[in-house]
Amino acid sequence: MLAGTTLEEVELGFKKPRLESGIANSNCQVDGDNSKQPTKEPMDNTQSIGILIVDDQADVRRALCGLLKMLPDCFLAAEANGGREALNLAAQLRPDIILMDVNMPEMDGFETTKQLLLSFPDTKVIILTQHDTLQAVDAAKSAGASGFLAKSDAGKLSSAIAAVSRGLPYFP
Repeated sequence: MLAGTTLEEVELGFKKPRLESGIANSNCQVDGDNSKQPTKEPMDNTQSIGILIVDDQADVRRALCGLLKMLPDCFLAAEANGGREALNLAAQLRPDIILMDVNMPEMDGFETTKQLLLSFPDTKVIILTQHDTLQAVDAAKSAGASGFLAKSDAGKLSSAIAAVSRGLPYFP
């Protein structure tokens, strides 16, 4: 469904029309301080996967939000612009999966992942990064991440979320 889709395509307006099931409010807000508030609420969260997006770049959060809108089993629980905010939101919202950037000010994605998993070991983290290297994959695994995805492979996001939500590792 999303194969071949990049974050840039989504950011530039690529959108595949799709009816969203299980979502009461489908607006993604990534401007200003609205990034701290939950932006989607599941009507019935028994089959919905709550996602927390953590990235310090608003355009990347916006693009990921666009991709999530195409996944009927997912809802955007919230967005965070850094590691400390992610820790606070994870404690409040208990998302199922966190999409975690690596390079962020104050606390990088690997350290944030380690701290999150100490408090919330059932939460799954998928590392999203521009650095598609073996060292980055090894660092993600060492931090306890359940998956790894290069931002250039964002079209595989649905596969990564599906695997991780079933308890399977995703390290292509």
